[in-house]
Amino acid sequence: MQSVFAHHHFWTALAALGVILSAAYMLTMIQRVFYCDLALNRERLPVDLDAREHLALWPMVALFLIMEFASPLWFRRSIQPQSPWRAIPQRPRLRCRPRAEA
Repeated sequence: MQSVFAHHHFWTALAALGVILSAAYMLTMIQRVFYCDLALNRERLPVDLDAREHLALWPMVALFLIMEFASPLWFRRSIQPQSPWRAIPQRPRLRCRPRAEA
């Protein structure tokens, strides 16, 4: 934001305000989710996942695992990794002549 501030004060202030408001929203959300008072809702027990959510979750978990471990089956490497040492031009090595024995 430092280089933007030198030219566009309004956009920098708007971006900073967005960061602050989103952090406040996320902290409030975390506080409500993790620190809520369950004594207010004693008649309704918290349920983690129902059948519909399980039906949506487990095929995705299986797909993620298949994509992770069986990816070489359908993905081929299109870009060969290159060592960073190859990018640096190498100087030719000097060959030393064997010393003549005296």
